Amino acid sequence: MKKVLFRVDGSSLLGMGHVMRCVGLAQAFLKKNCFPLFIVREDEAKFIIESFGFEVELLPKDLGLRDEKDFLDNFKSELIVIDLNNKEVLSDLNSFQIF
Repeated sequence: MKKVLFRVDGSSLLGMGHVMRCVGLAQAFLKKNCFPLFIVREDEAKFIIESFGFEVELLPKDLGLRDEKDFLDNFKSELIVIDLNNKEVLSDLNSFQIF
């Protein structure tokens, strides 16, 4: 089974729209025999995603944006879906140029 990694954040402060959109995509990938794995920064998002039956890994609290690519590479997925839109990410978009 192929692995699809979802890097998404959500909380009561940020909102859960990005999380819910990725849950919908993950459900579609699951129907195509792909294994979705979520990587999040907040416990709140982790709890919501797990309630849909998906596996979730928390980013280490001290991990900066520039180190996330190395962290994500450890999961050896065929595809990474990144759905982030917060002040920290928007101020440093070059950190997410992973290809």
